[in-house]
Amino acid sequence: MKTYIVKDDEQKIRIDGYISKKDSDLSRVAVQRLIEEEKILVNGKKVKPSYKVVENDEITIEEEKPKEVSIKAENIPLEVIYEDDDIIAVNKPKGMVVHPANGNPDGTLVNALMAICKDSLSGIGGEIRPGIVHRLDKDTSGVIVVAKNDKAHINLSEQIKNHEVKKTYIALVRGIVKENHATINMPIGRSKKDRKKMAVEKDGKEAITHFKVLKRFPKDNCTLLEVQIETGRTHQIRVHLSHIGYPIIGDEVYSNGKNKWGIKGQALHAKSLEFKHPITGKKMKLEAELPEYFRKILEWEKEGRKMEEEIRLQKYIADCGVTSRRKAEELIIQGKIKVNGKVVTELGTKVNPKKDIVLYNDKEIKVEKKNVYILLNKPIGYVTTAKEQFDRDSVLDLVKVKERIVPVGRLDMYTSGALILTNDGDFVYKVTHPKHEIDKTYTVTIKGIVTSEEVEKLRKGVEIEEYITKPAKVKILKTDEEKNESRLEITIHEGKNRQVRKMCEAINHKVLALHRSKIAGIGVKDLPLGKWRYLTSKEVEKIIKSK
Repeated sequence: MKTYIVKDDEQKIRIDGYISKKDSDLSRVAVQRLIEEEKILVNGKKVKPSYKVVENDEITIEEEKPKEVSIKAENIPLEVIYEDDDIIAVNKPKGMVVHPANGNPDGTLVNALMAICKDSLSGIGGEIRPGIVHRLDKDTSGVIVVAKNDKAHINLSEQIKNHEVKKTYIALVRGIVKENHATINMPIGRSKKDRKKMAVEKDGKEAITHFKVLKRFPKDNCTLLEVQIETGRTHQIRVHLSHIGYPIIGDEVYSNGKNKWGIKGQALHAKSLEFKHPITGKKMKLEAELPEYFRKILEWEKEGRKMEEEIRLQKYIADCGVTSRRKAEELIIQGKIKVNGKVVTELGTKVNPKKDIVLYNDKEIKVEKKNVYILLNKPIGYVTTAKEQFDRDSVLDLVKVKERIVPVGRLDMYTSGALILTNDGDFVYKVTHPKHEIDKTYTVTIKGIVTSEEVEKLRKGVEIEEYITKPAKVKILKTDEEKNESRLEITIHEGKNRQVRKMCEAINHKVLALHRSKIAGIGVKDLPLGKWRYLTSKEVEKIIKSK
């Protein structure tokens, strides 16, 4: 039994903070648990963790006896990244649960660690979680650090609580991420629709995720990301990336899990942990290599792109419009074709149209790429990402052309109106990058009667998620006092996610309907919803020459 008497200069602070300062072996969380179990009493009575101590309070703490850990040790192979007397770090394989629970009584990381570390694991985590200071989901692989004594456990827990541990992950997501880097700051809580899942909820806990693009794979509609998290909410990375439209490939909880590689479970790997050694204070960076399945995907992407870029020589000649494929074979056999300055006579020869120079009659031949530019009047209910991403209807289902086109920018599922699709990458950059200031005009119906002061705020710029919007053109089209609604026309040249909706929310008006009427002055007034047409050369030129 430990006893403390509160002094005059120690009063009026919470009891959990008071005890954790007095006893370095007890964290606030541990103190709160002991209070709930009535093993900490004040003047012989139970109190709440929020109780503020006063002078002469007598605080008694019933010391816990170490519990026998009933988990059985299992000889399961583990890659140990680092180990000393205080901590051990391992590369957790995909498919391994961290600690025993209902349905997973054995075969866990803890079972494996019990065999490696014997009795040298911190007991703070309890009988089923000895030494565990942080967790990884079952199908998330990578580095995880475990405490081998209570002092190390308390220190590591405090570092994590104070956001002093840098956690870096590698994720392969579905979709082509447009931003090179971004921060997702959205609260996460238990889903109100499905209590087994987590979700972005207004009343959830703060959750901050940073990411940057490492590689884009357009032909397979996926992106490789490096992700860092400031907070450690349950399923945080999976929830955040899915919420912004880029679910992790293989994730069957926050997406449909379907993928061409047959991956079961999210393609997410904890690449590294950076922290201070809990005892020596030395700065440490521990890294875990990508698992084999992840490396194979990236190797396949590399080799697959190389193979896809190479085509048979006779096909290339035909694609250039020189002659038919059969006649092209005759030209090759006759030695009339040169590749990179050398005569080629083998029919199995392949060329890379992007790198190789092909000559016919000593003149270079090339495939002339045809760029297409399409204007669609997008209906509500269609997403501007690939259909298989969430198994929802996509704008690509509405526009059937032989060219491989992509949407230029985005309109959310509940916004209708003008959307351009093309196969011209330079054009996409021109329209979507804010520095080119391409005007986008929206008709917005909002709840409530808008005031001139509120309109002026929109014109000058409002704050959305710690960002001040650029000046906008705004005019009132109609106000309906009977319905308590207003209709505005807003023209912006930025392209932030759901920007117009957030701008209206910033002046306390909910958006009831949103329609993009024009892009660079080109409208869809005469184009029925769900229909499309090719842009004229003059219209394309007008957009390209816009400021």
